[in-house]
Amino acid sequence: MSRNCGHSLNGNKIKQTTENHVAPLLCDNDDLALSGEVSKQSIDYLSRQITRIERTCHERMKIEDQYRNLLTIPGVGKILALTISLETGSIAMILQQ
Repeated sequence: MSRNCGHSLNGNKIKQTTENHVAPLLCDNDDLALSGEVSKQSIDYLSRQITRIERTCHERMKIEDQYRNLLTIPGVGKILALTISLETGSIAMILQQ
């Protein structure tokens, strides 16, 4: 959008809303408007699939105390905490030493 019409739009705003903020900015060019619409639909579809995968992983994991502690670290969300837990395994042995 910036390259073609000099407008910028926050990526988070595009992802978080159902309203098409792109089309009005590209209304003078049907090809660009179509590209923007298809891109938004792709973002929405992939976001739903990512949420589905994350939900399934979270449901299947056994939640342990070390996982809950990881969630207290700024920037560490559910999936990253689960990933760290799976990668490191139990830290009980390390804590006892």
